[in-house]
Parts: sequence; structure tokens; C-alpha cells
Amino acid sequence: MKNTLKISSALLLVSLSGCVGGLLGGGKPADLYSFRSEPPQRQPDANARVVAVRQFSFPNNLRPDSIETNANSRVAALAKARWSQPVPEMFRLALIDQLEQSSRTRVARSDFQKPADIMSAEISQFTATFDQGLKAPPLITIVVRAEVASGAARDVAVRSFESRTRATDATVTSIVAAYRAGVSNITQEITLWYRNI
Repeated sequence: MKNTLKISSALLLVSLSGCVGGLLGGGKPADLYSFRSEPPQRQPDANARVVAVRQFSFPNNLRPDSIETNANSRVAALAKARWSQPVPEMFRLALIDQLEQSSRTRVARSDFQKPADIMSAEISQFTATFDQGLKAPPLITIVVRAEVASGAARDVAVRSFESRTRATDATVTSIVAAYRAGVSNITQEITLWYRNI
């Protein structure tokens, strides 16, 4: 199926209560998408601030690998389209990518690196809402609460971040691009906030 076909006519909005086999139409593999940009990394300075990025939490009522939508207060998943990785892990990796754009930050990747800071986050909303009808571009809303524990005393800083991005049209390609833009905005904001803590 072409990913540029209109969702209203070519892609089904399938209730999350349905079985997985039904979502994919006879077991046909779903197309996989990513909202991660993976920019080139920079070599951190020798005295770079070391941070460990823990696993992100995600709402229990949402499937972490589904592209979630909301139409008329009904939560559903796009058929034949899924994220290439679970949302919490891909979001965590996208944040690490962004943090490593600064030579002043080093992300701890093993237990042998003792981090000065520990960052965690809770994704409370990650949905495309068809608020103007199924034929209109949906609004992608992402809400994240980030937390950083710093220093020996583990002082905690907390802040919430929100991004609302309107897709350019009602196609899977456009929706994924809007998700990617929203994730990029939030990871940049979290990174800027972290540098100033």
C-alpha cells in the first residue's frame, strides 16, 4: 500500500481492542516508520558532564509500537503502519542523539561510567488527533515530563514539555514527519533545559 494514500480512504482506523492479526489484514507485514533523525555525534570534551538516560515510561493504555490516533474521542491505531521501535525506547535514543550534539555532554552507556546526573522521563501523550475530520491533517500532540537527579545529594529538577504540530495532510508520511518534528522540538528543549540546570 502506498504510504501517500489518504488515510480516510486507504488506511483503516482500527480499535485497540481488536486482535493483532486483524490489524494487519491477513498477516501482511506492517510498514515500519521512525521519528528519530539520528544526527552526527560530536566528540565530547574530556571534562564533559556525564548523564545517564534511563528508560522512559509510557501510558499503559497505548501500544508502544502503534501509531496512535484519536478521532471523536476514540483511540485507535493505524493499520499496516507501526513504529520501527517501541516509542519509549526510540524517544530515549532521540534524546541521547540530541544531548550528544554538545561536546559538553557525555551520555553514560555502561555501568563503568559513573554519571553526575540521572535523567528520566514520562511520556504522557503521544497521539495524532483528527480534530478537523478524517480527511483533514491531524494535530500531533506530545507531552513529556522530564526529571534530572544531580550531584551526590541527588537534587531533583523537574519540568514538563509539550509540542503540538499540525501535519501537512492526512497521509502516513505527513503524520510521521509531524511526529518527527514534535520529537525534535521536545528533545531540543530538554537538552537546553538540562544544560542550564
